[in-house]
Amino acid sequence: MQSVIGSLLLLFFFLLVLHSLWQWGRHFPPASHEAPSGVEGGLLLIVAGLLALLIFNATGFGLMLTAIKGTSVWPANLWMSAVIPGVLSLVGVLWALLRLLSGRTPRVRWEASIGYLVSGPLAEVCWLSVGSGDITRLVFLSVAAIAIVIYLMRSSRSLHTYGSSVA
Repeated sequence: MQSVIGSLLLLFFFLLVLHSLWQWGRHFPPASHEAPSGVEGGLLLIVAGLLALLIFNATGFGLMLTAIKGTSVWPANLWMSAVIPGVLSLVGVLWALLRLLSGRTPRVRWEASIGYLVSGPLAEVCWLSVGSGDITRLVFLSVAAIAIVIYLMRSSRSLHTYGSSVA
């Protein structure tokens, strides 16, 4: 029963943060006032996925550092095996998330795409190169990255929210 309550509390926290980000993103007017526009629909799903990835990566990174802190010997390849991929992932997902919510120029679509590619597949390739990654997660993140890039570049909501030409 405790795991169910814990899961519901985590879901509530996630939805609360997502709602706050959505409200904050509404303060920035879209580039075009044609419908559909704004961070809603598919763009809100992308923001929710980025937020989930941010929480997942931050939690995993924190648990890893806690486990290492409890030992007296730090691994020799700590920077290559954990810190660099973790920082890449955190910075990429945070950049993509903030740009999607606050930016309203055509360049935002490219910046968010690059941020997600850095935070997802590229960070996972770094983890795989040192033996601590997962090939299934790499495939999932790569397919998700392709879908996100296609949506950001081709959807009418994205084109109306961020503009249709590259500045």
